[in-house]
Amino acid sequence: MFGPGFFITDCYNTLVRLLIEQSLINEALWQARVTSLYPTLERLGQESFFHLPQQAEVLTSVKELVQSKVNVKLKLLFLVGIGGSSEGAQAIYEVWPPESDPHQPERPQIIFLEGLEPLLPAKLQKLLARLNRLDELLITVISLSGKTQETLTNYELVLAAARARFGESLAINDRLVFISRSSSPLALEAKKLGASFLPVAENIGGRYSLFSPAGLFPLAAAGLAVEDLCAGATEISEWLLAPDFSNPALVLAALDYEHFEAGRSILVDWFDRPSLESLGKWGRQLVAESLGKNGDGPTPLVAVAENDRHSLLQLDLGGPDNKFFHFISSDRDLGDEKIIRLKHRINEAVLQAYRRAHRPYLEIILPDLSLRSLGAYCQLRFAATVLMANLLDVDPFNQPEVEAYKLSR
Repeated sequence: MFGPGFFITDCYNTLVRLLIEQSLINEALWQARVTSLYPTLERLGQESFFHLPQQAEVLTSVKELVQSKVNVKLKLLFLVGIGGSSEGAQAIYEVWPPESDPHQPERPQIIFLEGLEPLLPAKLQKLLARLNRLDELLITVISLSGKTQETLTNYELVLAAARARFGESLAINDRLVFISRSSSPLALEAKKLGASFLPVAENIGGRYSLFSPAGLFPLAAAGLAVEDLCAGATEISEWLLAPDFSNPALVLAALDYEHFEAGRSILVDWFDRPSLESLGKWGRQLVAESLGKNGDGPTPLVAVAENDRHSLLQLDLGGPDNKFFHFISSDRDLGDEKIIRLKHRINEAVLQAYRRAHRPYLEIILPDLSLRSLGAYCQLRFAATVLMANLLDVDPFNQPEVEAYKLSR
């Protein structure tokens, strides 16, 4: 784990620890900011996204569809989506890809299709050539609006490639799963084709949709125990609504805001291993789209050990003091013990360097990288982002500039 610090903890310390001694913010100042957020907790507890992990009917609908669409023959799952509609699933999946645990049965591979890639048709041809049967393939299309141009284009390309590989049979429609709002064009497309459809509630935005079918279905189809992901988020939720100084969401929001107000407008999430990079990108979108409004808001960056230490550490320590750092790690690692020991020594040396340079940081430490821990982490980041939006006086759920950009295309 990373170095010593003051523990903000409670009975839920098996889920996450927030170490803030090196945040270099006066205790009275951050505690006053935390106290000012107490009235906001009631509104946080009323938000629909906050209760998604606890909604048994969502998990049941996802698992029932997985049972009907996925068997041991499934090899490839194309996830066609962009931004919040796919980043949550990708963040969790890339911590535990199929090859990560040789002791588990072989699981299908998810291919994430997000941006517009001119070479995609050729890539799809090669991927589909690996398959011998149609039931080795599943195509999941996710767009909550049902109008995202990139997603619709990639959907058409994947469907055309599948038909070229397996023929024009209507059986291909049975390998399609659409996830969207019931009012969207994708719901009509699913009905027209007789394909499967999973609805996402109208009041759930893409970047807050991890615990909806948009995040849960592709992960469950790839063989991940999404009930553990939801359990971790559910378990931490009570703690995240507690009006006291042990609430990590309150403390995280308050410290991020105080540093932002002090001129540290760049918020850097440092992850201690490459497999967590997509988790960082998920958090980057969450912060950017939720808080970057009205000419205000922090600039979120993602950095990953070890390469980014050799490209960014000099700037972090010798450049302008305009950044606040989150170091994210876990207590327990799986794998080669020699590598684990070396990684821990390097982590501590890095933190010592930041302390010597008087660069402020905090640590978010998970007990491990289990799905339960990852679910708790994501729920924490959701809550802290909404609370910081209150301090910035912005709406964390809209995205007016994004919508204007979509209309201008």
